Amino acid sequence: MNGWEFLENFSTIRHYFAEMPLIYVLSSTVDPEDSQRAESFGIVERFISKPLTKDILDSIQ
Repeated sequence: MNGWEFLENFSTIRHYFAEMPLIYVLSSTVDPEDSQRAESFGIVERFISKPLTKDILDSIQ
């Protein structure tokens, strides 16, 4: 299962969660279409492009 498949499947079971977990997508792509696709799920808190830095980690809730 890749990340897109996870988001599609998670969307079907999200009602089982009393509190919605924060979902961050970490990807090596810089393609804006991928970012828009991730955010279109409505369950993605943030799309982050690699490399992951300490500043980015510090900015995560």
